[in-house]
Amino acid sequence: MRMLILLAVAFGLTAAPAQAGPVGAAIAAIGAVIKGSVVLTALAQMGASLVLSAIARKLGPKPSQQGADVKFNVEMGDDLPLSFILGDYATAGRRKYIGSWGRNQRFITDVIEISALPQPALAALWIGDEKAVIDFSRIGTISGAEGDVSDVTELPVGASFSGQSLGHPAQISSLKGKRRIWVRWVDGTQTTVDPLLAFAFTGDQYPWAGVGVGKAYAVVTMQYDREDLTSMPTLLFQPAPLPVYDPRKDSSTGGSGSHRWGDRSTYEPSTNAAVIAYNIVRGIYYGSEWIFGGRNLPAWRLPRAEWVAAMTACDREIETAGGVFEPAWRCGLEVSVDQTAADVLEAIGRAANLRFAEVGGQLKPLVDLPAAAVFSITDGDIVITEGQSLTPFYPVAQTFNALSASYPEPREGWASKDAPQRIDAAATAADGGRYLPTSVSYPACPYATQVQRLMVSQLSEYRRMRQHSMTLPPDAWALEPLDVISWTSARNGYADKKFMVEQVTKLPGLSLTVALREVDPSDYDWSPALELPVVITPPVKPIGFAQGIEGWAALAVLLTGNDGKARKPAIQVSCGANEPDVSEIRIQVERSGVVQFDVTRPYGAPFVWTITDVVQETTYRVRGALISERTGSFVWSPWITVTTQGISVWMDDLAQDIRDEFERLASEGGIKVVDTLPTAGTAPDQLVMLSTTKKIWRWDAPTAAWSDQITVAIGDGQVLAQHIAANNILAAHIGAGQVTADKISVAELSAITAI
Repeated sequence: MRMLILLAVAFGLTAAPAQAGPVGAAIAAIGAVIKGSVVLTALAQMGASLVLSAIARKLGPKPSQQGADVKFNVEMGDDLPLSFILGDYATAGRRKYIGSWGRNQRFITDVIEISALPQPALAALWIGDEKAVIDFSRIGTISGAEGDVSDVTELPVGASFSGQSLGHPAQISSLKGKRRIWVRWVDGTQTTVDPLLAFAFTGDQYPWAGVGVGKAYAVVTMQYDREDLTSMPTLLFQPAPLPVYDPRKDSSTGGSGSHRWGDRSTYEPSTNAAVIAYNIVRGIYYGSEWIFGGRNLPAWRLPRAEWVAAMTACDREIETAGGVFEPAWRCGLEVSVDQTAADVLEAIGRAANLRFAEVGGQLKPLVDLPAAAVFSITDGDIVITEGQSLTPFYPVAQTFNALSASYPEPREGWASKDAPQRIDAAATAADGGRYLPTSVSYPACPYATQVQRLMVSQLSEYRRMRQHSMTLPPDAWALEPLDVISWTSARNGYADKKFMVEQVTKLPGLSLTVALREVDPSDYDWSPALELPVVITPPVKPIGFAQGIEGWAALAVLLTGNDGKARKPAIQVSCGANEPDVSEIRIQVERSGVVQFDVTRPYGAPFVWTITDVVQETTYRVRGALISERTGSFVWSPWITVTTQGISVWMDDLAQDIRDEFERLASEGGIKVVDTLPTAGTAPDQLVMLSTTKKIWRWDAPTAAWSDQITVAIGDGQVLAQHIAANNILAAHIGAGQVTADKISVAELSAITAI
């Protein structure tokens, strides 16, 4: 595919409205009768120079296309030229404002302008090197005063709430399921200041108070996370394609649909390369304000039949190796208004086998090649009284049999990717086995299989080297650039051979000189069998070293006082010793699913730490992590479940008057108060009370030992149902033969329905 942007395109599309007429007249003058061989030669050389320049850019090294590649670094400053996205493309955008807010400044909101034109939606977002999963069914909301906001509440889209919306949650794997990033798309139709920015950045904190009329931007809010979001990640945005005008959908110009030129509300998003090129040629506007491309270019300068044919060819379905069908020719790129329209059209044409030619003040497109010729000649049709020329082949420096290509690959984070190299084995053999490679860049083609189709046709075209210049009689007067003719020539050995008309010069007497280049429509044939496998390697964020923890243990302990008695419950934790570069240990204590403590302690010998603010006889879960100076990442230990011990009240803990009262009550009950248990009791079942513990002991004569098991006799009718808790009288509690008829009658026993 050779891009032939002729004189009209190179100059006409950058002309101001007042200049468009004179430029058109000048172009028309070139096609008029020109007398004098010197002038003709000069113009012919000028035309040849323009064509060869376009070809050289294709055949030579990769061109440097400023602004044509994906911008991965966010730009800043108000002196930057306007830019917008056409088709499928991504950009880091331009930062308009960034600030922190919320309790302890835990939220950061970044305002990124994506397009100087309204764009309907956000298609995709890359955070760091990972494509985020945006949950468009939910939104993050906040409420309360700005300085008090600490948490985000997520609700289904459409749910009512009081407060501000942060937008949709965006999830990446490194956040481990946590919701920490929200994105909201502002499509360019806004008429008021953004409510979240006005809420979060009041007064002097809110210098960015503009509405951004007509500009599409993203508001990204991030919540600080000490574990997984400690710094600002890079962001890359892919908006939905820009809505553009499609004459095929305009019923007022012979199409079918509601599209109307100049009424953006009727436009629809499109990636069709010819449709996008049409809009650039006629001009990109916001309302009545001109933004880029042609200015006030009338529709007649873009002949409808040719443009509709090109648009339809771009929409043609092509089968890929996986049996999936895709449109033949799409494109996508970011356009900066300091670029020329000709450069942008060249990038689009290169991405879609799309040529342009100026004919009589009109710009005509051609996609691929027509299958049939519009005119046929033989050797006898050539005016032999005029000069002829033949270039049978290129010089070695412009002869190629292998082609490499690069393109932006969305599946690899929009990084530039090399497509599988194509080597023409037959051409290599014809070149004496020499390997003659070249490369080309397709910055406006982010589609892997489309790039391969471009490479197949481009490599075939490289071998179509024969060029002719000749004069034809008046019956060829209607020939125009981009027309294809067939030539049968005994002298050259041609049999209905196809040539493309690259240049036409009209002469006195209605004859004309044409410049021809050999072509073959089969160069643009495609079969899924031609597709080579593409290995996609999604970018993987390097995962730094994460500090682990070994030997994690936890147990319940009792802290003792100076008297050696247990005074306080506690949980003691420990871990492995002497981990290099570890400065702290982080300990979390949880009860009933709620974290009670989240503390850090210095890491060091004896590598044991005690948590004291716990409740006795209560179940907790405990885990720990080591904080290393070598990395900000760490791995939590497993949870360990611990139940704290109970604390007894010692006699020494009681006031003297309380102890005296215990002794008085025991004495009145016939219980002797002793400081230590006697060696033996004075009588069977003798009761004594230890003054130190206030515990009652019974002398068990059969075993000759003191026992704390005491049998209590209860009078008849003293045990009632309300005195016994459910299920607390079991068979094991009743001695054998203890329930007799004198204790309970048969009638009373029969009245029991449940125990």
